[in-house]
Amino acid sequence: MTVRKVDFIEVDSIEERLAAAARGLPNQLAVAMYEALRGGRYRIAAGSYDSESALCPIAAADAQTEAWGKGRFPGWSEDKPFGGTVLRFAVCFDLCAQVRGLSAALGLVRTTLESRLRGSAET
Repeated sequence: MTVRKVDFIEVDSIEERLAAAARGLPNQLAVAMYEALRGGRYRIAAGSYDSESALCPIAAADAQTEAWGKGRFPGWSEDKPFGGTVLRFAVCFDLCAQVRGLSAALGLVRTTLESRLRGSAET
């Protein structure tokens, strides 16, 4: 598994930060998240991992892997190298959703992940 280093020093907008954070997610999480977001199967919200009515994109990815019969991801908040990259994504997603709106944040994540996954499939 390859982990991408994301550098936020040159990033100046919340959209750019969210896109960079999405590009930095571990591949298995990025694939599951993309499928969860594009399928429309889950109600997505910002601000918490999951609630009675909605899931954040990370929880939706977790649920998607369960739906595929692969079980949930291991505790990525504790396990290196996942902790920082996943937390960075969560913070950027919540901030972007707050500033630009949930639909804009979700659209940006879907587009970024689609581009990333399409690019990795071509190589």
